[in-house]
Amino acid sequence: MDWLTAALEEYKTLREESLASMKMQQSILAYGVAAIGVIITSALNSWKTSPLPEFFFLALLPLIIYLTLLTWLGEVARMFRAGNFIASLEKKINMRIGDPVAALTWENFLREPKNGGTEQDNVKFHYLSIFYLFVILAIASVALGNIKIIGIIGKKPLILIDIFQVIAFIAIYQHGRKELRKYGY
Repeated sequence: MDWLTAALEEYKTLREESLASMKMQQSILAYGVAAIGVIITSALNSWKTSPLPEFFFLALLPLIIYLTLLTWLGEVARMFRAGNFIASLEKKINMRIGDPVAALTWENFLREPKNGGTEQDNVKFHYLSIFYLFVILAIASVALGNIKIIGIIGKKPLILIDIFQVIAFIAIYQHGRKELRKYGY
């Protein structure tokens, strides 16, 4: 097998990986949002009759949010890694072919500056919105849990719970921002 054939096979495989990652991102968000909806509905339905809302809002919901967000970020990073490698492979293959009109262009087209930005920049808002939506939802969940439980256990035990939540939140937030920044977001 010659170099060009091998490179084209690698290109096809990486494109398939990138597309699979996009599908996986959608599935993760769909299942995550569905789970979050079920938990919120259950918690609100038992708000006055059970101690479950405290557990749901202070523990279960933030955990589901963090797991969904981390798994989604992993897939986003996988897609960007594949795309970056494909862009470099496109250049190598096009140079090897030597035709004045490039044969493979998609990933490099996404990175070409046009009107002050790139095609990738056009989706930046969407990825950042998803990230921050989940972050805000986690904060709101903990706030609701605090409202529900403060009269039951008092401030001191609640401070310990909140400190744990803040540490988890900061760790997830920093990891997420670091992953998104790696790829220009």
